[in-house]
Amino acid sequence: MTVRRIASAALAASVLGSWHPALAGDTTVEFQIANDRQPDDLGVSKDMKYLVGLAHGFDNGVVLGGSFQYTDARAGKPDSQNLEATLGYRLRLGDVFSINGSAGLGGRFTPLDDFAYYVLRVGADWELSKAITWNVVGYRYRNAFDTDNDYDTPEVSTALAFKIDAANSVTTTLYQGWKDGAKDETGIALGFKHAF
Repeated sequence: MTVRRIASAALAASVLGSWHPALAGDTTVEFQIANDRQPDDLGVSKDMKYLVGLAHGFDNGVVLGGSFQYTDARAGKPDSQNLEATLGYRLRLGDVFSINGSAGLGGRFTPLDDFAYYVLRVGADWELSKAITWNVVGYRYRNAFDTDNDYDTPEVSTALAFKIDAANSVTTTLYQGWKDGAKDETGIALGFKHAF
């Protein structure tokens, strides 16, 4: 049932994004590694996360994306995987500011349980220079369709992107996550993006 939901979500995202008559714009592939720390003791690692993502930004601001994340848990907890498909929009506000938002569907897979979830994201970017962009704030709200799966996991982040050249950039992100209203993790992520 979960695989069917994920396939339906991916198909819906593809159909919604395909109304654009031509595949103009740019495509970005992203690789990211993140380390979650205990929120009350930053010396204790909770898990490592490895993400690969693909996004296409159309000339009209629409962004179609997908990602796969593998979580290597610590302290005897099971490893997990997340697969997501998203549809979003980026709005430029002048030469240096932009805001973005997206909605998506995903699946979480663990040895104990598989379930579907939805995710909403918003953010604001400030281009400090031609080489540096500051994601001033990013917010993610994520929850399972079946709340018995206990996946109410919002997150707030800030990030810097450093452009190496026209196609490549590196990113660093600082984030705070919650679960069911309580602080769950504080983390840092390092990433690499390639546009083509």
